Amino acid sequence: TTLQTLVMNLARQNTPEQIQFYLLDFGNNGLLPLKNLPHVADIVTLEEDEKLTKMLGRLRMILSERKQALKNEGVATLSQYQHKTGIKFPILVNVLDNYDALGQSKRRDEIDEVLIQLLRDGAALGVYLVLTASRYNAIRMNMMSNIQTKLALFLNDESEVTNLFGRERLEQAEIIGRGQTKLDFPVALQVYLPAKGENDAEVLENLEKEISHRNQIWQGIRPEAIPMVPEEIDSSIFTNVLADKDNESIYLGLNKQSAEIEKLDLFEKQSLSIFSENKKQSTFINEFLISQIENFSGESILIDALGRFPKFDASLSIGKEEINNQGTDILEAIQAMSKSENSQKTLVIFNGLSLILDKLRVTGEEFIELVEAAESNYQYILLDLISNVGGNYSALTKAVKENIPHILFGGDVKNQNFIETIPELRNLKLKMNELMYLTDESLINVVLPTKEKNK
Repeated sequence: TTLQTLVMNLARQNTPEQIQFYLLDFGNNGLLPLKNLPHVADIVTLEEDEKLTKMLGRLRMILSERKQALKNEGVATLSQYQHKTGIKFPILVNVLDNYDALGQSKRRDEIDEVLIQLLRDGAALGVYLVLTASRYNAIRMNMMSNIQTKLALFLNDESEVTNLFGRERLEQAEIIGRGQTKLDFPVALQVYLPAKGENDAEVLENLEKEISHRNQIWQGIRPEAIPMVPEEIDSSIFTNVLADKDNESIYLGLNKQSAEIEKLDLFEKQSLSIFSENKKQSTFINEFLISQIENFSGESILIDALGRFPKFDASLSIGKEEINNQGTDILEAIQAMSKSENSQKTLVIFNGLSLILDKLRVTGEEFIELVEAAESNYQYILLDLISNVGGNYSALTKAVKENIPHILFGGDVKNQNFIETIPELRNLKLKMNELMYLTDESLINVVLPTKEKNK
């Protein structure tokens, strides 16, 4: 109730451009009624692992960016920065309910690290922390020493009040909302309710009405929510963007970190390779790929050694039998095609890359040289199972990871050989609709839609 009152009173006196809140609800959903307040960026619980990681990351980033901004201007506080530049950052208030819950959490050290940084550096940067706990000893001493303002409501253990305020403490009164704090001297106080009401139900109803009204009437800037990819993604997420998509780009999935769609522009001499964990994932990914290129207006060539490619109206299809019996002719045709200055844009899809190269009797390095020499009117898409690519010393693996600029792979991250296993990803097992997207610049987890749009 105290946290609700604090948030609402600050929200009533300031716009979302002036003050914003991040809510960390580690209790029993006490902060949940506040989530639709236009000042609230987002709310997270201790059980929401991924979202909590992102929120902690954002708080670190905000502190770092503001600290750098002050450093660039040669000032020490936010007020000095605003006076010198005329730029006003919004005040950020991080509200954490029930710190005690961290006592049993494996993530306590990680969370405390961010909280200590907020307490130590935040005030000068306009970033504050308000937290509740039921016991004095629940909060680590290095955190408690950085908390300037302490407020005690009624506590069952009298010694807890003494620990907080020393001998100057006031006598407790067992009245709901009655508490004490210490400014220059001890002060007794009574906390307001966050909204009018004769009982809890009326208070909650009026609180929700006020928040809904404030949410509707506010038309200005709002704080950015933590980007999250839904647990289940249907094709409706891609429907609108696909309707506007040109025929010379491919959507690779939703970036799990930013929740934005990752797109690859075709015909930029940037080959794309996709390596699936198993046949089921291969079929799933190929169908998603076909849904985007089936209306391609140029030429398309499909060389399919696996025979599992979805129905696709390619300009030219070469199957297993032709690959087995006419490998030399096919290779010569590919070599001639790559060197031609054909003005017609052409998609070239290899399904079963390792088997195709084996039958064509060409090494991985030779094939990559061939692909890289191709004119910009040719777009290569290379598909295979990750188990067919080989181990660390496979020539094909080496050729792909050193020369193909866009690589997607599925399965168990520790079993792939395209990158050194990153410690935090060592035990990551990707779902069927998840891939790791590797480029020269980054490693991104992308998610594909798993079901059709609900009708």
